[in-house]
Amino acid sequence: MEKAIEFQKYSVPSVYVNIGLIYEFCAENNLSIQDFCQAIRIHRASFYQYREGKSPSLPIRSRIQKFTGIPNDKLFIPNGKKQQGRVVG
Repeated sequence: MEKAIEFQKYSVPSVYVNIGLIYEFCAENNLSIQDFCQAIRIHRASFYQYREGKSPSLPIRSRIQKFTGIPNDKLFIPNGKKQQGRVVG
């Protein structure tokens, strides 16, 4: 019998994504939103959810920041809420 995967829960500050900076980044680098989404490995529907205020997961935040090079404090704006998730522990 296989061992069940165990997860650890976590809670981090939820954020809004500064979508304007991402649009500027894409324009400066001649990227479409689809190109951007493919580069950070998300669906375009997820991008539009972030535009509407949904907070991305920690791994997605990291990929957005690494790809754009925009500092976290400019790219992500705390919204005063908590975001919960889980990771393999």
